Amino acid sequence: MARWALPLALPPPAAGAWGDRRQLGVVLRTPGVLDASMTSAVLTVVQTGVLVFLFPLYLVNRGGLGPQAVGMLASVSILGRLVALWLGGSVSDRWGRRRVLVSGLLVYAALLSSVAFLTHAIALSLWSLALGAAAGFVAPLPTAVVADGVLPPLHGLAIGWLRTITDTGQLLGPLLMGACADAVDLSAPFHLGAALLLAMAWRWGHQARVTPAAAATAGRS
Repeated sequence: MARWALPLALPPPAAGAWGDRRQLGVVLRTPGVLDASMTSAVLTVVQTGVLVFLFPLYLVNRGGLGPQAVGMLASVSILGRLVALWLGGSVSDRWGRRRVLVSGLLVYAALLSSVAFLTHAIALSLWSLALGAAAGFVAPLPTAVVADGVLPPLHGLAIGWLRTITDTGQLLGPLLMGACADAVDLSAPFHLGAALLLAMAWRWGHQARVTPAAAATAGRS
């Protein structure tokens, strides 16, 4: 099957295509790549550090839920994430990546921060679904931003860089949020995660204001 799937003749690689640091420099200088990388890392920090590890503990300690209810709410959250993954990508195709990403990050931050004020099982169930949907809505957008901005020959290198930064967030998320919960309170990681999401939303909004101003200045010059 592998022999059948491979092309008959592989094209020779371009000179300097492998391990060329200049190509990575080109990728990192592309507008939006670093912001998308940081956003993807923050989303992973929140997902792994708060929703995966601490939210079930919060449901037990603050909501008084049993293991079966916690498992059900985790499943509901995943269901919301799966549905919103397609929705976020399709909406951003029509309305623009940055606008949709900023709106999604703001909604996600508001939902995450408000979890600390909930204790009723029904409210927590609704918030679990909403959090999963918000996370899924914004999850594909950093990758889409990178794919839109980077030239096609550099897509592989750009996505590899993005995945590296994202996986770094997966390693740091449980450590950072767990330490925050131990040092302050179980609700503190929810506020910290919301603050990180708000910082990313501000960053994207700031870039959206700076880019037209820079373009206008360049046009006048």
